[in-house]
Amino acid sequence: MEEAINNVMTECGVPYNLKPEQIQIIRSVLERRKNVFGLLPTGFGKSDCYGWLSSIMDKIEPDVEHITLVISPLRSLMLDQVERWSSRGVTCAAIMRADEIDDATKEEITEGKFQLEFACACLLQQHSRRDEHTCIRPQF
Repeated sequence: MEEAINNVMTECGVPYNLKPEQIQIIRSVLERRKNVFGLLPTGFGKSDCYGWLSSIMDKIEPDVEHITLVISPLRSLMLDQVERWSSRGVTCAAIMRADEIDDATKEEITEGKFQLEFACACLLQQHSRRDEHTCIRPQF
C-alpha cells in the first residue's frame, strides 16, 4: 500500500513527500474502507489526504471506479480546490446548487467521470420535519 501511495505521488510529479500523519489517514481509509476522521491543524495538508485517494485507489484496484466526495460549506474553497486538483491531473467538479449544473456535467457525475467531487452540504441535506430548509437532494 505504501508503494501505491508513493507511485501515485511520483507519477503525478508531486514535489514533496506526504507527512506521516497524512499517510496514516490515507492508509486508514484504504485498509478499513470505512469513515475515517482526521484532525489536522490549519495548513497541515488535509486536502492531500482526500485529494490523492481516488488516484491511489485506482493504482491498487485498476478495474474499479473510485470517487472521493468532499462536503464543504464554502463555495470559494470548493472552486479553489477544483482549480488546484485539476492542475494536478485529478478530474474534479464542484456542485454548489443543482440548478447550476449543466446537462453535460450532470451526465459526467452520473457516469462517475470525476475522481474528486466537491458538494455543498445543503445538496445532500433532506428536508427537515418542519420543512425549515429549502435545500433538496439533487436528482440526476
